[in-house]
Amino acid sequence: MQQAHQGLTENRYLQPPSYMRDEDFEEIEAYVENLKTAVEEFRDSSWTAWSGAGSQISETSDALCLKADVILWRLRIARRFTYPARQVLWEDIQPSIANLEEGAESMVNNNAPRARGGRKPDRNRN
Repeated sequence: MQQAHQGLTENRYLQPPSYMRDEDFEEIEAYVENLKTAVEEFRDSSWTAWSGAGSQISETSDALCLKADVILWRLRIARRFTYPARQVLWEDIQPSIANLEEGAESMVNNNAPRARGGRKPDRNRN
């Protein structure tokens, strides 16, 4: 279960250079796809079914996956433009990616398994 959501909270996406190449868009699309996959894996993990939080997580993850799909669509559109328009579109897309990251982190942090007493399990313990 830890692997299912580890990718959600590790690294935030860094802004590419101001002149955005097709490769930059491919990298961003891959990042958003990976984030979407991590959300889906967290939703489908055995812990969510066992915990009874499945319906709440399912609704949240469905909304996050829809956001990811919209971002991917917007990235594909932006890639078809030249530099000045790409930059304007990227400035509009970047906050959406940050919102998606925050939503994924919130889903994991609010629904991750907790030890007795309401604390999250100590991952350093064997």
